[in-house]
Amino acid sequence: MPAPTFEVQTPTQARLLLRLEDFAVVGLLMERDVSISEAARHTGIDLKRVHRIVSRLEDAGLAQVVGVQTRRGRPVKIYRAVAAVFRIPLRLCERPVLEEHLYGLHAPFLRQFLDTASQSIALGRRETGEEPSITLDSGRGPLVYVRQPGGAVDAPISSFGTLKLSAGSRRELSRRFANLQRWVMEEAEKDENDEECVLGFMLARL
Repeated sequence: MPAPTFEVQTPTQARLLLRLEDFAVVGLLMERDVSISEAARHTGIDLKRVHRIVSRLEDAGLAQVVGVQTRRGRPVKIYRAVAAVFRIPLRLCERPVLEEHLYGLHAPFLRQFLDTASQSIALGRRETGEEPSITLDSGRGPLVYVRQPGGAVDAPISSFGTLKLSAGSRRELSRRFANLQRWVMEEAEKDENDEECVLGFMLARL
């Protein structure tokens, strides 16, 4: 079994884990035991490229051989990431590279939210006749709210903007975010859950 969490130690390890074009393979290795050919079939990535990715991860101590199976009379190595969770200290990442990685890691989730939200809002308007709204509030930000009337359980919701907050308020907001994140993760582990959702928390001092 892989370790629960691995603390990345070197810039090379950080760079390998944050290569966006390789993340499909990295994510698969974090989830389960796979051979090179299985990883290629699952991700749709060329077999030779998958081999190079896994070899680099193995050389850096991020993946390991966890077994060998005989297939068609030939030994086939089975690989797994050394941990289910990797923690990457940001001090190991150069700023230009870090900005690129952060954008690349966050953008798919934001794009998914925007696509789903626009479809859901249009569908809700047709089914209920109620008009969702986008609120621009320049008096407190500016802030941008997206809300759907009636508080429907599956209605998309978002709030983006800039606010002036004291150090004490920022600490309290961070604490509440952390508590909410823990609660969400606990709820996500419950067996009765059957609907995928996209969720994000963001806070940064400008």
